[in-house]
Amino acid sequence: MEIPPQLLILLPLAVAAGVDLYLTLLVVGLAVQLGLGALGGPTISPAQGMPLLLGLAGLYVAEAAMESRPLTALLWHNLQLILRPLGGALLGLFLLGGGPWGFTVLGAAMGGLVAAFSHVLVWGQGLLLRIVPGQRLPPRAFNFAGDLAVVALLTLTLLRPDWGVLLATLLLLFGLVLGRNHHGVVRFGLTLLLGRAWAIVSPTAWKPGADLPAWIQKGIGLDSVDSHRGVPAATWGLIGRRRFKEGWILQKNQEMFFAFRRRRRAEFVGLDGQQEEVEVGTLSKTIQYRGSGEGPSALFLQVGLIGLESHK
Repeated sequence: MEIPPQLLILLPLAVAAGVDLYLTLLVVGLAVQLGLGALGGPTISPAQGMPLLLGLAGLYVAEAAMESRPLTALLWHNLQLILRPLGGALLGLFLLGGGPWGFTVLGAAMGGLVAAFSHVLVWGQGLLLRIVPGQRLPPRAFNFAGDLAVVALLTLTLLRPDWGVLLATLLLLFGLVLGRNHHGVVRFGLTLLLGRAWAIVSPTAWKPGADLPAWIQKGIGLDSVDSHRGVPAATWGLIGRRRFKEGWILQKNQEMFFAFRRRRRAEFVGLDGQQEEVEVGTLSKTIQYRGSGEGPSALFLQVGLIGLESHK
């Protein structure tokens, strides 16, 4: 059975949808309306298409407004973890809906997965720009560069589909190499959002040792679990230079550790005796470390965490 060319064209469209769904749908809608490029002629009348295009333009503007503030960007992009894959799946149905059902299902699955992957890469980097100290690239400039990349990729795909597919494939491979830790950044962003939501009811509190994850309890020993308390955290540069790592910050008496998983085992990094500077930002409480010899490092915790004693 011959592979439909629309299945290949879907790859760059899904990559673009993961970066900016509404701009992608707007450009694709304009192309369909005007009968441009590889997508063929219009399938809807101008009277039906114009309200749809105006709605997509409004959503694009709304996304730009939400991304202008850290907290609304955190809320918006966590919501997009659901909407971006759905948008990619709908693109697959749009391109392959008239063909064999097997390719239609494959296209919907492919569109959703690729859009989800590219969104994790882009939002993970965007969240790092918002929480890691000393970042030189402003989030707005990063978002603008992403929009330009989406327009360029879609234009290339419409004019030269083979080149668009090749470029999308290279971008995905590039993301696999450089963005391998971004899924952890996105998970921590969801943790921050849920923590802010629960903080409306009560301040973020430490969890007793008995409520810590099983891998931590096993690492510290079941006989000493009751002497520990912990809270979800993440670090930048503490476990390898320029590397983000999820984990927990643990406290036993006045000693503090960062616990993380490596090959299904718990590992611990002591935090005592290091110089630090505590900064409470919009998204996280950041403890900056200096003098590690490998550049700046930082630990990120919930903004409303109570009972955090100094550990200089």
